[in-house]
Amino acid sequence: MPLCFSPRDQRIAAFLRRAYETEKAACGLTHEVLAADCGVTCQQIAKYLSGANRTTTSIFFILCQTLYLDPTAVERATRTEDERATRSPQEKNV
Repeated sequence: MPLCFSPRDQRIAAFLRRAYETEKAACGLTHEVLAADCGVTCQQIAKYLSGANRTTTSIFFILCQTLYLDPTAVERATRTEDERATRSPQEKNV
């Protein structure tokens, strides 16, 4: 049975993919470099960036670091309007 990821997981993968494409164009970043940084195979990186596999938290943070992304900015950028409206009181103070 295929895995089903949430729409949010798909938005995060798309965000990471766009950041990768930007870095690839700017400085020639490759799947091989990302894979070496993350300690996984190139195929696994391709699956993360396509949304076929969900990243672990540790891999997410390594990808953000390598792609010069603030993890909090990724989280905020991938929220829908409905998710923003239903934030907890603690999140609203951030």
